[in-house]
Amino acid sequence: MDNTISTFLGFSSNRFLASIFVIIVAVALRYVIKIVLKNIFKLPLNADLFPKRKKDHERRIKTLSSVALAVSSLVIWFFAIIIVMGICNVPVAPLLTSAGLIGAAVAFSLQSLIKDFVSGLFIIAENQYRVDDYVEMINNAGSRKEGVVQAVTVRTTVIKDDSGAIHHIPNGSIAISTNHSMSNDIIHEQLILEPSYSIEKFEIALHEISEKLLTNEATLRFFKTEPKLYDVLEVTGEGTKVDITFETNASKRVKASTVFLKAVKTSPIKLV
Repeated sequence: MDNTISTFLGFSSNRFLASIFVIIVAVALRYVIKIVLKNIFKLPLNADLFPKRKKDHERRIKTLSSVALAVSSLVIWFFAIIIVMGICNVPVAPLLTSAGLIGAAVAFSLQSLIKDFVSGLFIIAENQYRVDDYVEMINNAGSRKEGVVQAVTVRTTVIKDDSGAIHHIPNGSIAISTNHSMSNDIIHEQLILEPSYSIEKFEIALHEISEKLLTNEATLRFFKTEPKLYDVLEVTGEGTKVDITFETNASKRVKASTVFLKAVKTSPIKLV
């Protein structure tokens, strides 16, 4: 390797100048890679299937490019140091052997961290979920967490559940993630009507309830579509079971159901 270095830098017999030249090349190469990475990561993100907030796009581009730049910088400066050591006639072989052994030991002990890191890159690059999205996550052990995403990094995902608790979830432990914010949640509420209460009267009353909910500013935000009769599930002597459906934002589905059922109970609809 010493011969290769001497041949490559044979234009100068001054070791100091040769070392400076190597450092300048390393800095220039890092700058070029930084520009290239920034442009490369823009391509898949601009063609995102679910485009949303511009700031979120910029955040993901910055995260991906900074991670890739950190890795490439480590490689560039590692080889630059090796070359400079060769110029200064410092034995390189023992250092490479030690670095290989240390690297293997570190990689073996940090397998979970590497797994979190790689998984985080895919989560950000594929835009699986973003900050403010309502998600449901199941880890490798089958444990489930759901809530609003507070932060997404290359190592962890931070979500806030309905009780206000903050959960830091390693990306490598996420087996299944469901993003409810990329589409509305479809809610089904079942009611049992009195046997004497006809379906025709129920539909009229339901339409009146829906109009009130969708014209009231206090309740409008909980409903994406009008509550409608979806199906008559069962008709018996004890009552008629009906299924009502409507769409709502995932983070508001509990409140939407509560508001709807409260409106039904205070309406003329006769329930069992």
